[in-house]
Amino acid sequence: MQPLRLTLFTLGLVLSTASQAAQTRMGPNTTVSFEAGKSALSNTEKDKLKKLLADARSSGKVKQVQIATWSDNFIPSGKKELSKADRKLATLRSKSIQNYLDRQLNVKDFTIHNMAERSTWLSRMFETDDAVLKTEISENPDLPMSKTEFKVFKDNGEPSSSVVLVIYNK
Repeated sequence: MQPLRLTLFTLGLVLSTASQAAQTRMGPNTTVSFEAGKSALSNTEKDKLKKLLADARSSGKVKQVQIATWSDNFIPSGKKELSKADRKLATLRSKSIQNYLDRQLNVKDFTIHNMAERSTWLSRMFETDDAVLKTEISENPDLPMSKTEFKVFKDNGEPSSSVVLVIYNK
């Protein structure tokens, strides 16, 4: 009885996710740059975010903003990790963008990918978007992306930056 429940639950998740994906489309994106070692947004970068949201809102209803953020270094190959300071820097940069978009531009729904952290074994096992993104970008940069959003992150992301992508409701 348990395997059947698990199968039905998994099928429900897949159908729900497919239904949600069918109701959304990708919008504009921008790359935000940071000074080395810093997490504060400059006025120039704030202006980029204002323009991004203005452009997005003129073309549709913003559903979500996805943010992929790097520290000042790429994740090393193999099983090595970036330092705790690198991981924290990427987190602070994402929070800086999220807080600005929330407080100044009234965006409430976010998905954040900390590109200074490796994905967890559970994320990799269930092939979550975060795990696939991190695996494809950091461990095999020549692997073609399976989703358009991932390609945006891969093509525009680099150390000392965040890629900010708008997702619309259809």
